[in-house]
Amino acid sequence: MRLSLDTPSDQVILRALREGELRQAADTLVLIYAGVVYRACRLASSEASTAEDLAYETYTAIFGDLSKLHGSVSLKNRLLSEAQERTALVLLPGVSLHRRESSVLDLDVQGAPVDREALRRAVDELVPRHRALLGVAFGFALPTFPFAAAEVPELKEALGQLVASIPQEAAPSLKEVAMRLGDLHWRVPERLQRRLEVLCSSLGGVS
Repeated sequence: MRLSLDTPSDQVILRALREGELRQAADTLVLIYAGVVYRACRLASSEASTAEDLAYETYTAIFGDLSKLHGSVSLKNRLLSEAQERTALVLLPGVSLHRRESSVLDLDVQGAPVDREALRRAVDELVPRHRALLGVAFGFALPTFPFAAAEVPELKEALGQLVASIPQEAAPSLKEVAMRLGDLHWRVPERLQRRLEVLCSSLGGVS
């Protein structure tokens, strides 16, 4: 994709859409946000291949009707919302998202800072369902909390098990761990980058 490394604003992308420059808009959406989308999906998924498919399907859905982006206040949040819904559907069957303006969780705030690498290793040791619950709840960094009260006990159980498995002299607080989950990083696989480039090229035009 022949794009400048200068990050265009959402307004530039939306202008490209209004002017019919679909390929430019799509390329830029991938350039800026593919890493964010993949990392959120990967946090929730124990399998890298599943996270890759979820990220790809997110872009497929968005590119299927780019006109839906016109009224978006934040393109990043629009992509992450789509990814979150798909991730929950695949990894948490039977759990419906109930978006709330504020979390129904009551988390302690006292505890030690958490080491990022220790946190990532602990995440990798979680059972898949607990990882999915924590990833969907905290990995997408959206302004709404995605679960109803019914899912909170299991979510808190998963968070407690995660904290307990972090090998530190002083245990970090549940709130600290929840906040730091979204900071974990996974590199976007080259295979996903190639798949997204082919997807963009299907829109036509020259990037």
